[in-house]
Amino acid sequence: MLVLYLLYYAYWLRWINLNRQLNEINLLRAIACIAVVVTHSITNYAKTYEPALFDQDKFITYFRFALLWATPVFVMISEVLISKNYPNGVRKGFLLKRVKYILVPYILIGLLKSYMHSEGQWSVFFQRSWEIVVLGHWHGFFVLVIFQFYILHILLGRFLQKSHPLPPILISFILSFTYLYIHAGNKEYRVFIEQVYPFWDRTIFIGWLFYFVVAFYIGQNYERVLIFFTKHFYIPLITAVVSYVMMMNRVMDRVFVSVKSDRYDMLIFALSVFILALVLLRMIKKPNHTLIKLSHFSFFIYLTHQLTLPYLSNLTQTVANTFWSHVVILTFLGLATSIGWAMLFYESRLTKLFTGRIKALDQLAR
Repeated sequence: MLVLYLLYYAYWLRWINLNRQLNEINLLRAIACIAVVVTHSITNYAKTYEPALFDQDKFITYFRFALLWATPVFVMISEVLISKNYPNGVRKGFLLKRVKYILVPYILIGLLKSYMHSEGQWSVFFQRSWEIVVLGHWHGFFVLVIFQFYILHILLGRFLQKSHPLPPILISFILSFTYLYIHAGNKEYRVFIEQVYPFWDRTIFIGWLFYFVVAFYIGQNYERVLIFFTKHFYIPLITAVVSYVMMMNRVMDRVFVSVKSDRYDMLIFALSVFILALVLLRMIKKPNHTLIKLSHFSFFIYLTHQLTLPYLSNLTQTVANTFWSHVVILTFLGLATSIGWAMLFYESRLTKLFTGRIKALDQLAR
């Protein structure tokens, strides 16, 4: 019955009239979402079946690190939209609305993850809940980063608006790069951060400050930025290639092999991919309704896909006999499972709290 129920909704979902013009932001959000699920599908495969895979196959290592731009891009999209849609300051109720649709799902999904790893013991559940929901020790940490962006936007928005973009961008790059560089190479510094900063060190805003400042100015000057880089397409293309090659040199030389999005050598690469993707996706004239719909589910997919991927990976092993077939099938199942849960949860006011607002399903209900 559950399968038939999901198939029924999937059938009707394809007939939704989104009544919104296709745009590059929606497409990029969907692509970033897919990239994150692919990355974690690769990680689950390696953890479960072949931990030494990346020592054996360099191409897979290159592919894996090439996808790490996804989380920074997703975070930048959030600030670009705020800066673009609220050029003169946010409206009343701005934070309250985002608490309802973003922070509440973060808390509820975090509690669900905590329960899944509590082994049925309340003491373990409360400990896990504190670590995951409060301190941000899980893949949903990006929500805490985004909320810091909201606060920074409210506090610094007018100052940045009145300032020439170059000094804030340079200063923020120096701060983010320095913090991430020292954090990556100095164990004593990491211990110090853990002692003075109460949350997971990956959530500290300094490491993401460069993305915030650049995204703010892109949002403020969105059309001019895209027109400029459309005419000078080679700039983000060259910087993306060069920064990626530099990053992979460190990886292959075993200088810095951490597979995470908040790397000091990821700053320019992620920004370059972001601008490059916006320029390329704007060229697409024919609407791609599949990616638009997927974009509407992206936040819930980000939060929930890691809850099921380990179990789906065991299932995928029964039908996939190669690395690539395993990753493709696991990615599809991860996306489909999260979308299926979103459809079911959206049926009730109580369970809808887990999903936040999903515009595609709002239109389905009309």
